Amino acid sequence: MNKKKIKKIIAILPMRKGSKRLKNKNLKILGNKHLYEIMINTLLKCKMISKICINTDISKIIKQYNQNKKIIILQRDKNLQGNCNINKVIKSTIDKIDGNYFIQVHCTNPFLRSKTIDENINKFLLQKKYNSFFSVTEIQKRFWNQNGTPQNHKFFDEPTTQNLKILFEENSCFYIFTRQSFNQNCNRIGDKAKMICISKTESFDLDVKDDFLFAKNFFNDF
Repeated sequence: MNKKKIKKIIAILPMRKGSKRLKNKNLKILGNKHLYEIMINTLLKCKMISKICINTDISKIIKQYNQNKKIIILQRDKNLQGNCNINKVIKSTIDKIDGNYFIQVHCTNPFLRSKTIDENINKFLLQKKYNSFFSVTEIQKRFWNQNGTPQNHKFFDEPTTQNLKILFEENSCFYIFTRQSFNQNCNRIGDKAKMICISKTESFDLDVKDDFLFAKNFFNDF
């Protein structure tokens, strides 16, 4: 009996040279691996991913993975180097490769698990209601704006935090979408998107120095 073929998708991993808040963050080391190696290894373990497409201008990464058959290396376009709109990077990427289904991730989420990625890719491919999934973190805390004005509660009527309306933070861990949806919306989040809640641990993002120091202490226990 022939086994049913599993539909798979392409992972897009953008990595730019340099960063302002955490210098060269993609090249930082946790444990004994660079951040980019941690994420690439996570993606290589995923059963639902057929190829990993790395869009980068970091020569070290290009040389390291240029011969890996499961990895496609795209040299970052000069006009997209530095800090730029991520959707322009994705557009440049999918215009150069085949495939109709994609997941975009970042190196700076070292605690994201391959199991979580596989489960959500599978859910996305099995449904027809949504044209994209994106990961979020559930938050129930009191928020204030820069002028000191309450945003989700009243100053003289403070409920306990468990009674506050739940807010959802787009945590940038993953975005799953179709080529058609992206081209229609010029955005990794489509017009029929579903939020996917993941744990605070998996959604942890290394963006500033304090994040990295915390991750170093936590990584060995993960």
